[in-house]
Amino acid sequence: MNNLLLFMNIMGSIPVFLYLGIRRLLKEQISAEKYCWLLLLSMVFYIVPFPVLSRKLRFMLYTITKRQEMLGTKVQSMCSGKVYRLVDDTLYLPRYCWLFYLAIGVWFVVFCIAFCRTIFSYRFLRDEIQKTSRYEQTISIPFLFWQRRVEIRLCYEGNSAFSTGLFHPVIVMSEYTPEEIRRYLLLHEIAHIQHMDFLVRYLTKLACSLCWFNPLVYILMNQLKTQQEFVADRCVMEQLTCEEQKYYGSIIYRTAVDTKRESSLYCVSSFSDSSYEVTKERLIRIKNIMKKKNTKSAAIILAMLICVLGNVIPVLAYQTPFVLIAQSAEEESLYFTRGSWQDDITDFSISDYVFIDEKGNCFPVLPEQIIENEYARACSHQWVSGSYQTHIKHSDRSCDVVTYSAKQCAKCGVVTYGDPISTTHYNKCPH
Repeated sequence: MNNLLLFMNIMGSIPVFLYLGIRRLLKEQISAEKYCWLLLLSMVFYIVPFPVLSRKLRFMLYTITKRQEMLGTKVQSMCSGKVYRLVDDTLYLPRYCWLFYLAIGVWFVVFCIAFCRTIFSYRFLRDEIQKTSRYEQTISIPFLFWQRRVEIRLCYEGNSAFSTGLFHPVIVMSEYTPEEIRRYLLLHEIAHIQHMDFLVRYLTKLACSLCWFNPLVYILMNQLKTQQEFVADRCVMEQLTCEEQKYYGSIIYRTAVDTKRESSLYCVSSFSDSSYEVTKERLIRIKNIMKKKNTKSAAIILAMLICVLGNVIPVLAYQTPFVLIAQSAEEESLYFTRGSWQDDITDFSISDYVFIDEKGNCFPVLPEQIIENEYARACSHQWVSGSYQTHIKHSDRSCDVVTYSAKQCAKCGVVTYGDPISTTHYNKCPH
């Protein structure tokens, strides 16, 4: 895992910090949909390993800027008496220490426990629904480009409603709920299903399982669930008249006061599963919708842009680990020495063609950068002397490195080379 989880957590935490700051300043002035965009972006950064794209992004920036710094820098350090180095986006390690394996083991055990707990909790909930409720009807609701069937069940206790299920969504309501209230509860839970809130909540639980050591991921989980309730309220309000909107607000207040929490399961979208602060904000947002107050979008759009551009830095900072396993002491000494690195092996991890200047800096070369005539391009070339090396792989896992005298233009990056200087053969390719 190396430092992949660290950089994923950094990327996911940036949108959470921005969300908390914007919410502190603007509160209800920004619609719940816009808040959800920022929180969903954070969730994606937590679960998708974008840092593994570091090599491709670095090489893309190098082809644009022609700057060696885009490919990484050389770093030397001591690890258990051995040397490892960082060069051209690859971290070479002689071995992982026991502490690394212990940390990975603890992380993996907690991840499995958290993820399995989520799966079994959902299965337990489905069984409880079958035991404590009866089938009422099945309705069809518009979902993307088709109609989706939703099962409605009536339970024998409580006076609120909740929905659950991804592939077979179910809405559960109390059979003691009056018919005039049941319609509003049904609209609210249908809104959750149409927005695929159940899938989003499971992905958020996956983020919590992966990054269980990060407290910000739990803030993300709770805030996303809260904003989803606001979004569902808005969808219901858009379908109601002015008088019905007032009545819907009174239902929210009554269910919050009179109803105990339906479930502590995060995978349940419960109509009344809200704290005092959340209920208060729900009522404020309903009041704003009735007054048709405009919400601001520029702050969220700017924050999302900052997140996307700012997270380029963690992606570039990530270094792909590569562990070399030596079969013999002689082979190990080829890669690692005590005290200093034997810097005579050219790195061909990005390209099999490289140009090395007189200072030892290595630059990958693309085929289209090779020219035979130094006047072939309309450029007032500024030549830098050095050598050009090609890496030739063989089927028996050996390789040859052919070195030519060459020079590269510091402006346009083209390379022209002359006669071969040397050919080095490796019985086992170390590159």
